[in-house]
Amino acid sequence: MLVRIFFPGISLLVLSAFCIGVLNSHGRFFLSYAAPVVWSATIIVALIAVAAIGVVTVFGKDIRELFAASTGSLAGEQGANNAKKAKVTDKTMKTFSEKE
Repeated sequence: MLVRIFFPGISLLVLSAFCIGVLNSHGRFFLSYAAPVVWSATIIVALIAVAAIGVVTVFGKDIRELFAASTGSLAGEQGANNAKKAKVTDKTMKTFSEKE
């Protein structure tokens, strides 16, 4: 299974090494030395994206609530403080319409 995932990546590395050799032979050195940096940055960004997708998949509801609370507090809302002060009482069909 991992061979199916890594084989295209290894093929791209071989192709990029060939292109770097061609660029070096033509005297263009900057692009040949910048390409591995871009490749590494792309791999790092992809790993971070996959990790973020995994975290959101596992902890989706908690993450959304955390983001909502943090953006609300950054926007100046005090909803989090009001939510902590809220008093929860049991409601029945008879007492549902009564105001507290």
